[in-house]
Amino acid sequence: MVLGAKVTDRVGEVTYLGIDQKHHRVVLYPSDKAGLVYVSYGVESMDAVMQNNYFVQERQIKIMHGPGREPASGQIFLRLQDPKVTSSPTAMV
Repeated sequence: MVLGAKVTDRVGEVTYLGIDQKHHRVVLYPSDKAGLVYVSYGVESMDAVMQNNYFVQERQIKIMHGPGREPASGQIFLRLQDPKVTSSPTAMV
């Protein structure tokens, strides 16, 4: 256990941690840098995800992945590129 979370899965060097009935709430990635890879927000519906999709497209924010669905958790996602960083996804809706 890490901070009350249980390891729910491991894929290669990636570790998934759960604190409730969801597959995971925290994912640990190996890295030489400190920081966040992405943040996840709960939304009410697929319509909300698609509204965000159109919102970021109109503002020419690069979509890295999605919209899509995570196979392990079933979570719908939209991963965006951080406007301040040019190489990694940093937001997930």
